[in-house]
Amino acid sequence: MLIDLNDTKSYISIDTTDVLKTVEKFPEQCEESLKICKGLNFQKVKCSNISIFGMGGSGTGGELIQALVNDKINIPVMYFHHYTVPNFISSDSLCLLVSYSGDTEEILKVYDTVKSRKASIIIYASGGRLLEKAITDNIPYVKVPSGYQPRCALAFLFLPLLYSLYVLSLITDPGEEIVKSIETLKNLRQKSGRHMPSEKNYAKELAMKMTGTIPLIYSSQSYLEPVAKRWKNQINENAKTMAFYDNFPELCHNTICAWNKTEDNYSLILLRSREEDVSIKTRVEFLKEIAGKKITTVEEIKIDSTSFLEEILSMIYLGDFVSIYLALLKGVDPVDISLIRQLKEKLSKV
Repeated sequence: MLIDLNDTKSYISIDTTDVLKTVEKFPEQCEESLKICKGLNFQKVKCSNISIFGMGGSGTGGELIQALVNDKINIPVMYFHHYTVPNFISSDSLCLLVSYSGDTEEILKVYDTVKSRKASIIIYASGGRLLEKAITDNIPYVKVPSGYQPRCALAFLFLPLLYSLYVLSLITDPGEEIVKSIETLKNLRQKSGRHMPSEKNYAKELAMKMTGTIPLIYSSQSYLEPVAKRWKNQINENAKTMAFYDNFPELCHNTICAWNKTEDNYSLILLRSREEDVSIKTRVEFLKEIAGKKITTVEEIKIDSTSFLEEILSMIYLGDFVSIYLALLKGVDPVDISLIRQLKEKLSKV
């Protein structure tokens, strides 16, 4: 461990652009995003399916939407993160295209395809060619604030998507749940922020336990699967650490076999749902017992919440803090995404 997490003045020597400050301001980003949501005004559309397209940090909101609303809407809601567009998408489809920069190569190609099929489209971007196309083609769009890396702009790439479905009369008003979630996030910040000492700060303690290990993030319910993926992605990007995610009950049909020969170079983080039936609890407890015999760090995270939205946002927020503290402990700058930039440069020449 290169630094003492209680020495907050030393953070800037590693976190050169203070990404942690952006994380700490997530509740305020949610408040700003809610104001954007209140100003949304889309013309009603008739559709038989909803498809959300996004890549990387720009796509997380779409995955969360799919997990949150699939049992609330009587038409399919699907999320895609690749170049290709499924053949079923046509003139009776609603396509929500998300690209924070507005220049994501895959989403620009998706736009051209779904437009040619005469699908209804809504764009979410801070600028770039995608927003230019939307304005030129008279396509509805939501312009979000610029100046963030996509993974640090989740509030603007998730809540407007969710609220759009309400404006389109597809779900009930999520406003009150969002407000309650913001208050919970502020309370969580008090417990997890930089100024809370390690001995009282679970996020710092967990990061210290995870240092030097390969984190495995398992979710106990389907709606938490994108949360587990968010943990994995943040650990990858912020802490430059290999990590993997999986979910119950699927992992009990494959991944569980690997625990028979697992060595103590992993940490296991179990994201426990506020609603687990007996079958899921049995699976989780069985795996926890097996893992506890193989590795040192097995942690369970369960959020005391009043809604799925509050639970999801709180778990994501805790994971964001953990990823930054893990980066600090490793001595790597969270803002660095040099390999992604190198690849984009290479792709631009293809």
